[in-house]
Amino acid sequence: MLIASFRDAHRRRFFSHVRAEEPVVASSGGVETVARLLLAHYLGIFTSVVRQLRKNLPLHAIQVPIRWRPVRVVTKRFVAACHRAGIAVHVWVVNEQDQMEWLLEMGVDGLVTDNGDGLARVLGARGQWPQRL
Repeated sequence: MLIASFRDAHRRRFFSHVRAEEPVVASSGGVETVARLLLAHYLGIFTSVVRQLRKNLPLHAIQVPIRWRPVRVVTKRFVAACHRAGIAVHVWVVNEQDQMEWLLEMGVDGLVTDNGDGLARVLGARGQWPQRL
């Protein structure tokens, strides 16, 4: 299970109901967390900020757009920094097949799309679809 919200306050409310003895619930950072991660990445203090963020809430993933206004969010270096910290990167909303290919080459862990057929074609060409269990 992965708990996600655009607002970190909503995640805090959810986790206030989780007891320490209960199984770990994965959590995705909200806008505030993503902004802090991006700033920390650009300032070269990513690892220490991740540690600080995890003291307050679990952090296993982020869902982000490719860009947020003038700021490029998804870069190869940012994805790599997230992966080193054990944070999965999911990108939304990716409907163009060339962007899907580019992001998968970059190493993102998930794509949110309204173009399921296009994603199936991209994954098929990469030998990743259909998935075999």
